[in-house]
Amino acid sequence: MIAIGIIINITFGLIVNSLLNLPLYLDITGTVFVASVAGLLPAVLTGLLTNVIISFIIPNAFYFALLSVLAAIVAAYFVRYDKLHNIKGLIIYFIILALLGGNLTTLIHWLLLGEPQYKAVADLAHAITSTANNGVVFYLGVILVNTIIQGIDKSLASAIGFGLARFIPSKIKEDIYNSGWRQKPIPKEEIIASKIEGYRNTLLMKIIVMLVIVTSSFVAIISLVSINIYFEDCKEEYSINRSVYTESVSVEDGMNVIFHSMSLPSAKLVWHCPYVVLFSSDDGKIDGPNYREYALVKLSGENDCDTIYAENIMTNNQSSEFGDWDTWEKKNKEGVECHISFRKKKNSIELAAEDAGIIIRNTTKIKEMPKIVYFALTGDECAITDIRIYK
Repeated sequence: MIAIGIIINITFGLIVNSLLNLPLYLDITGTVFVASVAGLLPAVLTGLLTNVIISFIIPNAFYFALLSVLAAIVAAYFVRYDKLHNIKGLIIYFIILALLGGNLTTLIHWLLLGEPQYKAVADLAHAITSTANNGVVFYLGVILVNTIIQGIDKSLASAIGFGLARFIPSKIKEDIYNSGWRQKPIPKEEIIASKIEGYRNTLLMKIIVMLVIVTSSFVAIISLVSINIYFEDCKEEYSINRSVYTESVSVEDGMNVIFHSMSLPSAKLVWHCPYVVLFSSDDGKIDGPNYREYALVKLSGENDCDTIYAENIMTNNQSSEFGDWDTWEKKNKEGVECHISFRKKKNSIELAAEDAGIIIRNTTKIKEMPKIVYFALTGDECAITDIRIYK
């Protein structure tokens, strides 16, 4: 039964996700089928082994083993306690799976890729959070989009899984459920006769629960350790990408900066573009003595949130030149002229920037204004040339 479930999972997962390239997976279809026919422990093993096998084809698949195990537990619980025969139970079931899928998928994608796996998810999240554009709000927007997608995905997978289980005759399902796994509940008559206070406290149930907990904990620990190692590698790569800066220049009121930018052929993410860094240091250099970074503005319309030294308020708009993100990325790879201007006030610096139709307004409120605030240009997977500064 476990083998059948794994085959169903892999078949649906590879066809829907890999061949059709949709943000759907249906890779718990077999797990739900096994949970409905054979119970909790076979379903958990089906989900876990599916991700282990798929990871040989798609390496990142193993990181989602925890989600598969949790989906198996939820499905088996709702089947065992007959909670799917009414609308309320169905709604609760789908909400739980959607929330688990949305949050875990977003977290894993963010740690592994630094962004949503699918560009459509990022575009929808950008559209939802465009009025409050910052990293935290965008992350919450991605969670919302992924929760909706996961709700649809898990609903379809569950419907198919439960539907397949209905083709199994009741007598055969009962025999499978109560056979080798010894999951048959003790009848009430036996409970009363033997004066047992509830069959949930039987030794066998404790063993099954213990196995589920151990399996889930093992998957969680391995996944978190693997993600942590991967994330550390990504952070190292990220720090290398920001290791090159232009010469720093003191910010003056009314200053304008024009430069040419071209994303490298290897650029594949939205934020592979120029950045503007606002900072201060004793020698006017990045990472110099008493270095304080106030803002990191990406010309894709993002700001790496606030620092301990300043607060940033960003808005961005899209002109008719923008088109869509594919067009924007194409223009940046062909080469674009970028324009930045500064307005300096008592305790704040207003930055305006434009890159291929993305129009940015960022106000940096500095908590302790230094004598001189500097800016420097940097970026990720891009070349910056022909810098011109004027007032």
